[in-house]
Amino acid sequence: MTIDGPTNVNMQLDTGGDSASSPPKLRDVTQAAQLAKDMIALEQAAQTQQKTLKDGEWSGVTSYDWRQVPPPVLAKLYSQLPMGPKQTYLPMAQCFALAMEYFETGKNPLKGHVYILPSGRLGTSLEGLLIELKNKGVVIGKPKYERDTRKWPAGLLLERFDNRQTVPFKMDEEPGMTVTVSIDGEDVTYTCWLTEWFMGGNPNWWSRMDWMLRVRAFMNALKLGSGVGISEEIADDGGSKESTGPHAIEPKSPVRLPSGRQ
Repeated sequence: MTIDGPTNVNMQLDTGGDSASSPPKLRDVTQAAQLAKDMIALEQAAQTQQKTLKDGEWSGVTSYDWRQVPPPVLAKLYSQLPMGPKQTYLPMAQCFALAMEYFETGKNPLKGHVYILPSGRLGTSLEGLLIELKNKGVVIGKPKYERDTRKWPAGLLLERFDNRQTVPFKMDEEPGMTVTVSIDGEDVTYTCWLTEWFMGGNPNWWSRMDWMLRVRAFMNALKLGSGVGISEEIADDGGSKESTGPHAIEPKSPVRLPSGRQ
């Protein structure tokens, strides 16, 4: 406040100052508040845009019925899921192959009906083979199993993998499993021997040996009796130590992980 003369009084209100203890100017407070509102609005707009893009990314999924979902969209779905070994991602080309196989035969890769073999070809599980044969109209009877044994091959050692270590082993007698099943009214018999089909990379072949022999015997009998998939084992190295089923191979992961995963 200054006084000019006896009656003139001039008052000036200072809302700020150079001192650190001085309160901020009213104009600065208003600008800061507006800036905060603008930043919130921008963030909300970005979130809305991102949601719109993600919704549009899956716009091709218009039904829970896979028959109504185009194969390219299914392939994209597979590429977003860690369907490979050790939770790796399959290359897009293999995802397309799985999607087209699903449309052609009804074998669902997400349920393990079909998978990628070490050679890059498509492989089929027992359940997938049963689905394919049923869709083809093949009549399959109830399988009958019988355990067999024979002398262990002289000098032969098999290898299993336990806790990242190779453990060689042999047995006094070699176990086998014989299955007889009716296919379109004709009986087919097949015997699966352990040394012919053992896969050391799959722990089930050691801990559930009887079960694996049954599965392999039944599957091979179906192939022999129907002709479907009979060349699959010939075309691929089914005895490789890495061949452990639907996730037997380690395909190269994409250089960049699928969008949505960092």
